[in-house]
Amino acid sequence: MTGEFLKYNNNNGDEIAPNNTLEELMLAFSHWTYEYTRGELLVLDLQGVGENLTDPSVIKPEDKRSRGMVFGPANLGEVAIRNFIAKHRCNSCCRKLKLLGMPQTILFSLK
Repeated sequence: MTGEFLKYNNNNGDEIAPNNTLEELMLAFSHWTYEYTRGELLVLDLQGVGENLTDPSVIKPEDKRSRGMVFGPANLGEVAIRNFIAKHRCNSCCRKLKLLGMPQTILFSLK
């Protein structure tokens, strides 16, 4: 890939302060994945050149019944989800997608 490599968010839920629509869209995508799956999954670690992303991470809360690591070592589970919920700031793309704000969304992770 040619161009500037940018990390939009990491697998711990930290995210950049967006400066343009593409950056807002990437952060809204993470929010959308969490809301769409009703808190079952969250796609983080969005990074790449423009809209061409490389190795995103799927985050899933711990399931006491599962044996072994679900989605690999980049899955930081509930800690990453709680961090994302605490730090994500909805942007114009979140609003256009009619995503819930984080105070309402947090209810999913407390099942």
